[in-house]
Amino acid sequence: MTDGLYDKVRNAFSQAAVFTFEKMTMVSLVPREQVGPDTAVYDLSGVIGFTGDIVGNCALRVSAKTAQEAINRLAGEAVESPSEIADGMGELVNMIAGNAKASLTDFSVSLAFPDVIRGKGHEIGFHRHPALIQIYFSSEIGDLTLIVAFSEPKQK
Repeated sequence: MTDGLYDKVRNAFSQAAVFTFEKMTMVSLVPREQVGPDTAVYDLSGVIGFTGDIVGNCALRVSAKTAQEAINRLAGEAVESPSEIADGMGELVNMIAGNAKASLTDFSVSLAFPDVIRGKGHEIGFHRHPALIQIYFSSEIGDLTLIVAFSEPKQK
């Protein structure tokens, strides 16, 4: 894995998350360092796959409280239904991946449909991709983590 590709993908997804949250939820994400293993207990993860020149997955991981507030702001009203909150999480990860895709202009990338994993303390394993990027953010609505796992483009 080349450092240039790793940095390009990391920057694209990090900037996409900051842009998406600012524009769609009026929440400013502040990158933060993670010291040691990630011990946060996540309640929801919006997950989306991508294929093409780069193949991988992206997951947006949050607590139930952070998800609730983000989706309330996205919808512009109080959202109480767990299925609507899950749908909103899927939309947020879809927008983040779409914005990242738009900035990765050197690559042809197609997005899959997003899925949402619910359940306190669930785990996600992206074991088939050698590059794993974990980006941690703080915000006024809580902490969140963006994980991007991907494989290097196949040589043409």
